[in-house]
Amino acid sequence: MTAYPIFVPGGLGPGERDSLRNAERGAERATQDIESLQAELQRLTLACAALWSLVKEHGHTDEELLARMQELDLRDGKLDGRITADAVTCAGCGRKTKAGRRTCLYCGKDLPAGPAFG
Repeated sequence: MTAYPIFVPGGLGPGERDSLRNAERGAERATQDIESLQAELQRLTLACAALWSLVKEHGHTDEELLARMQELDLRDGKLDGRITADAVTCAGCGRKTKAGRRTCLYCGKDLPAGPAFG
């Protein structure tokens, strides 16, 4: 979908047309990314609902789930509805680096793999 202005005194120059086309392509990619993320969110929501229904069948309650969610949320010291991975200490240099990295940001040594979920 091209959205060129109806009237521009002197018309658009080649650079302006290129910029407009690039912006349109960027907007289309962003729209596709959003649609992909929405589909993934729906799939993960369904998976969580299925898992919770299985866990409830084994006697666990909504209150237990909410308490565990709060416990996990507070691991980083903030009750903010997010799970944050802890920092990892490098065995090579002793410095802390972001969890999830494969190698130390400072010395390049391999870091141990962290837990699957936070």
